[in-house]
Amino acid sequence: MRITGQCHCGAISFTAIVDPKRVIACHCTDCQTFSGAPFRAVLPVPADDVSLVGNPKQYVKVAASGNRRAQAFCAECGTQLYATEPDIPKTLNIRLGCVN
Repeated sequence: MRITGQCHCGAISFTAIVDPKRVIACHCTDCQTFSGAPFRAVLPVPADDVSLVGNPKQYVKVAASGNRRAQAFCAECGTQLYATEPDIPKTLNIRLGCVN
């Protein structure tokens, strides 16, 4: 299935080919903090299946487990877009709040 999405201000947009059966509700502490809710809806997508327009800003967050995740967001409006491996992204965990 093809989806589109963008940040709140429109500076970054994307299209992706996804499997909607892979949607997960992540309830890790970071997702709870980011969303202000008990979970956040995320869709893991192979990086090769995502086409981005614009340049997200990233920072690397180290979880309590020691796992490192690059958090990508719009530098203009702050919309959270996805999380991925920090060195060579294989999977983008798209934040479903930015899907159109």
